[in-house]
Amino acid sequence: MSAVPSFRRSFLVAVLITAIFSLGAFALDPRLDADGAVIRQWENDALAAELAGDAAFFADGLHVDWTSGIGTGRFLSRRDWLNDLRRGDPDVVLHATIADLDVRVHGDTAVATYRKDYDARMRDEPVVVNLIVTDTFVRDGGRWQQLASHASLVQPAAE
Repeated sequence: MSAVPSFRRSFLVAVLITAIFSLGAFALDPRLDADGAVIRQWENDALAAELAGDAAFFADGLHVDWTSGIGTGRFLSRRDWLNDLRRGDPDVVLHATIADLDVRVHGDTAVATYRKDYDARMRDEPVVVNLIVTDTFVRDGGRWQQLASHASLVQPAAE
């Protein structure tokens, strides 16, 4: 009788160990890591392209159905964003950074979340803008393109 519980215990331990190693192998899947690296690089390149007003970068990297929700309560289409970049902006961004970039890949969909901070001059006044951003990517035709973006203004902490 004591053999049954020890067999059952051994079997459960073996199943648990197999599950742990299987999940570990999945978490270390090199394709997922490579896809995440592509998205992280795209996000950093996009910041530089935005600062440079490089509409060509976004024309290539934004999906044709791209939209962005912005703090004014409206959505920008891909065409709107590209036109804004081509027109140039009278306000000047002096410095911008992204931080806490996290990329999660699920098959042919990826989500990137991060903080984006700007030091700028708007209407000749210095301003600091802090945002939290969520970007959604899809693998379309074998390459990653951004499908949607949403940025929310982070309000200063109450003192």
